[in-house]
Amino acid sequence: MKRFLLIPVFVIIALVFTLPAAAAPPDGFTGRWEGTDLVDGSTVILTIGGNPAGTRLIIVRDDSATVACPITDGAFQGRGTGTVSGNVLTYSGSGECVREDGSADFSGTLVYDPSTNTLTDTGFLGPGVFTRVGGP
Repeated sequence: MKRFLLIPVFVIIALVFTLPAAAAPPDGFTGRWEGTDLVDGSTVILTIGGNPAGTRLIIVRDDSATVACPITDGAFQGRGTGTVSGNVLTYSGSGECVREDGSADFSGTLVYDPSTNTLTDTGFLGPGVFTRVGGP
């Protein structure tokens, strides 16, 4: 009888050690980020993906890009790429106004602070600080 009780215990222990843990983001940059444009108060959304060990893809959307889209103060959307070195992502890209003719190139750096889970922007994207939306 004792043998039959030990088998289920060993199976449960084996499963606990072989089941994958909840997936963490590949690095501090991966995910969706939100900030407030310091020029006009609009919302800026960043989505960062791609290979953490290689080229990163950056998608940016500004709800009311008064500098890039001055005629309508309309939305701006763009795409770029970047590379990570430590806690710094250096990026560049281009985008266009949604409701008017106009485009803009952008570049800069994003610095990830793991203690606050924030990104600080030193470039074109407007807000000084982005906070993570959802996820870890």
